[in-house]
Amino acid sequence: MGKVICHYLKAMSYVMIDFGAAWALAFFANRKCQFLVSDFVRCSTFLVGSGLLLIAGIGRLGWYIQSFGGETSPESLDKTIIIALSLFGTFLLIYNFALGKLKKG
Repeated sequence: MGKVICHYLKAMSYVMIDFGAAWALAFFANRKCQFLVSDFVRCSTFLVGSGLLLIAGIGRLGWYIQSFGGETSPESLDKTIIIALSLFGTFLLIYNFALGKLKKG
């Protein structure tokens, strides 16, 4: 039970770091680099971020690995890919949202 709670706390900390980094980048882009605030970039970040989250979720559903300890090489690789896709997809979606909120008139 403690291991499950630890994993959720770890995920929550990843999301909080992701959230802060995305808002910081959006704030910087809004002030210094107008290219990163364009409609094309906003549309691209939304589509790529959504796609990465879908790939992570659907890939996870389609990949069942059975082992006793859960520490085989394929399982470690699977966890790493899921975490990376999820974090990057979440980052892009939060960045897109932040750009919309911070965008100058």
